[in-house]
Order: sequence, then C-alpha cells, then structure tokens
Amino acid sequence: MKKPIKDRVSFGNAHNVSIPSFLPLINDTDFNYLIIHNHPSNLPFSKRDIRTFISLANVSVLMVLGNKGSIYILEKLRDLSFVERNSLIMKILQYKTNEFSLEDVIIEMQKYEIIYTKI
Repeated sequence: MKKPIKDRVSFGNAHNVSIPSFLPLINDTDFNYLIIHNHPSNLPFSKRDIRTFISLANVSVLMVLGNKGSIYILEKLRDLSFVERNSLIMKILQYKTNEFSLEDVIIEMQKYEIIYTKI
C-alpha cells in the first residue's frame, strides 16, 4: 500500500535536511522523483544538494526555493551512466574543496544534458 504524501515529507532545521528515509523508496522503483526544498539564505544549490541529485538515478528534478522568491532548478534530460555519475561526483568533490566554482560544475553538468535554471 502506497504511503500518503504527508508520510513522505521530511523536515530539517535551519541548515540541513536529510533524505535517508526516502532512499529505499527512491531506489526501489522505476518512478522518477522531484525533490523540492527551501533555502532560507536564498542561495542556490549546496554542494550536498548537487551530489545527492547526481547520485540518485531516480531523481530527475531538484528544485530549491529561496525565501526571497528565487527558484533554482536542476533537471536531468536523460539517465546518467555509472561512469557519467562518477565523473560528475569527482567534479563536485573539486567544488567541495573550492577547486571548482558552482559555475564550473554547472558547465560540467550541461555536458551530460543536465539543465540549470534560475528564476
């Protein structure tokens, strides 16, 4: 029996939200998911956001809503291969250590048909 949507919502705190409770649901299905969360700071994707998005094959859209009206969207236009995901994760690690900027990571993701949109 499918859980009601209210049972599939995860709450975090001012600086963190975790989705471990969703991983079995996300990984054990052929469905694609959209993850939406807010950033009170109004900043774009965190390094953890991007890594989660790349790592989870069944998440096709990640959206961040800023509290001042900004909206940031990442969308996979196709499935990524294991090699492509690992390559992007390596770039994200460089971003995490400040060797790459967010713009550099976005350029890399675009090579794999991932669209970045800021509204």
